[in-house]
Amino acid sequence: DIGEDVLHNAKVFTNIPQKIPYLGEYIIDGEAIITYDSFEKINESLPEGDKYKNPRNLVSGSVRQLDSKIAAEREIKFIAWKVVKGDDSNSFTQRLCHAKDYGFEIVPYYSLICAETEDILQNYYVKALKNEASSKEIPIDGIVFSYDDIAYSESLGATAHHVKSQIAYKFGDDIQETVLNDIEWNTSRTGQINPVAIFDPVEIDGTTVNRASLSNVSIIK
Repeated sequence: DIGEDVLHNAKVFTNIPQKIPYLGEYIIDGEAIITYDSFEKINESLPEGDKYKNPRNLVSGSVRQLDSKIAAEREIKFIAWKVVKGDDSNSFTQRLCHAKDYGFEIVPYYSLICAETEDILQNYYVKALKNEASSKEIPIDGIVFSYDDIAYSESLGATAHHVKSQIAYKFGDDIQETVLNDIEWNTSRTGQINPVAIFDPVEIDGTTVNRASLSNVSIIK
């Protein structure tokens, strides 16, 4: 499938190399992100009704902007997580290492040898990846497990929904206890009036939060 053309904005991402030494067609998959610290700075500059709920919503809107100056101001990064074409190596991770040599920022990863699913989920490296993402202010909600052998991975095939050589593991939502201090009513830019909870500050996903929109009155009750 071919999605939206965002090349004009990709050129102003803070960490995408404008040239690479490879000559030929090079296809690399990844994700555009805005770090938590950049997200907080941007949100602080916006009026209450225009604030974004999370970095993912902000970066999604930013890469679709027609004016690349807006994307440039938002300090968008590109994190590569798979080299699809342009590398003859049969190793998933080796291809990522080559991409890093070309100047791309690659996703943090670890090599695992585990016999059981429970071994994987309880492994030290799963916690290490969460900690590394947090230290780099990178918003993540899970990790992906993949075979390193590309030929074997491709032999497994795929369903209509996903490839069989990879599986995603989503983290549970962070839950923090706090004290509700007040309820404010906020008018959004569309004219909708929403209740907003004001509470003692808590840290969730690396961001300090002291207010949250409530979807309806029943939550307040």
